[in-house]
Amino acid sequence: MQTGLKITAFAAGLAATFGSAYAVGGALDPVAAPKEPSHQESGEGHGEKERPTAEEGAGEASGLPGGLQVSQGGFTLDLDTTRVDAGEPAELRFAVVDDDTSRNVTAFRREHGKELHLIVASSDLATYRHLHPERAADGTWSTPVELPEAGGYRVFADFTPDEKNAEGVTLGADLAVSGDARPEPLPEAERTVTVDGYEVTLAGALRPGA
Repeated sequence: MQTGLKITAFAAGLAATFGSAYAVGGALDPVAAPKEPSHQESGEGHGEKERPTAEEGAGEASGLPGGLQVSQGGFTLDLDTTRVDAGEPAELRFAVVDDDTSRNVTAFRREHGKELHLIVASSDLATYRHLHPERAADGTWSTPVELPEAGGYRVFADFTPDEKNAEGVTLGADLAVSGDARPEPLPEAERTVTVDGYEVTLAGALRPGA
């Protein structure tokens, strides 16, 4: 399979997974629920924040689809950019933190040619971005982004730490886009969708946590 088709198929699969995560998340808590102040707001550094332990994170995330938790499997998505303006170029900055050491993760296993895959999706699923952030030596990631509509968004980071027996992790965090928000109603559920000439069909039954 050509590289372009591989990446497209991978992105389509992520979109289906994240769509399911939004459906479950809506039944649990609002996507744009209030969050604790970030280190940027409190003036603290990455290593000074109080984070859940690996055991606490695993317990909270048990049975939930990837992307609904900011912490899972001993790792936390530290989203430094929590708000951008609609229609304006911005830089999205974040880090993946090892909860045991409170240090940024700097070693990742490559999947589909990338160390980390980043998806940004609006809560009404009308806007979707598959971004390719760059990692600095200190483990901070950054990528340019421009989101056309105001409202609540979810940032999904999909990665596999380069550690012995490490498994793939998908973490999610909320992103607010300022402006005149006019959410679109969610489309009717369908098992087949065509986007940019690619037809994707979902087979089988979906169950939360399975």
